[in-house]
Amino acid sequence: MSHFTKDTILVIEKILTKDIVNIVDEVMLENNFTLAHSSSFFHFEDTDPESDVDDSKTILIETLEEALKMFEEFKGHPTGGSYSYNMHWGYNEHGQKLGYEILVAFLSFDNKNIEAVILYVSDDIFEKAYEKELKKVFAEINKRIKVIAATQTTDYYQADYHEIDIIEEILSGNIPAKYEYKFTE
Repeated sequence: MSHFTKDTILVIEKILTKDIVNIVDEVMLENNFTLAHSSSFFHFEDTDPESDVDDSKTILIETLEEALKMFEEFKGHPTGGSYSYNMHWGYNEHGQKLGYEILVAFLSFDNKNIEAVILYVSDDIFEKAYEKELKKVFAEINKRIKVIAATQTTDYYQADYHEIDIIEEILSGNIPAKYEYKFTE
């Protein structure tokens, strides 16, 4: 995503979009995340990247009803895309909301199944979020689906780190030890 996020890539055995989205959603809701719905986006990937027509789309969401409707549509989208969840930790002494947003991207390489999930969290909040809930979220997702390998980095623009290259490397059996993520609870 950018050099301002901590990116966690979960390379998984092929699974239908609706199945992985339901699993991730279940884990997120169990850990008190809510589907982002105020000035947030759902992105749907192109259904046929080989064709001359790009039918990818990004939809601005303003209400919970819109978010729930798009969420249901997203589950039926075979090539994946992305949407966000919010974590609300309360308010500070000035009444400002505390928490963060996590963007979840679902990637398909065969245009039928999801083979990777990438979770993006702002780098400046990641460590606190990791200790509070993300460590548990990652471990729970790992328990419920077959994760082939996971990687994590904040330095996105390194010469040897590009998400698609890392995923393809893992799918071909090479796990880059430099970025490997070990699940803990």
